[in-house]
Amino acid sequence: MSKEVAAAVFDFKHNESRGDSEFKAYCVAYMVSSRYGVDTRGFRFDNLPKEYAEMETQDFKGELGSMRDVLGEIQTEMYKSLEKNKPARNKEQAR
Repeated sequence: MSKEVAAAVFDFKHNESRGDSEFKAYCVAYMVSSRYGVDTRGFRFDNLPKEYAEMETQDFKGELGSMRDVLGEIQTEMYKSLEKNKPARNKEQAR
């Protein structure tokens, strides 16, 4: 599910097609899973896509930066959603 959310963020906020962001969405899904304690043993990074294996260092850093940005956007939205759905504390509990 986190891969689909990442792909949607790449599409809607960064104007990248699903095909162009497939590997980056996979990487972001790994980062989300790792950050929140979800088992990551199913993720495999043995074979980088050819375009990543041949990238210049600066270009690769840019790709990593966009992945980090999408991770941040997902985390921000998760936090907002969790805060909005948090039950309101009554005044007695606050004291």
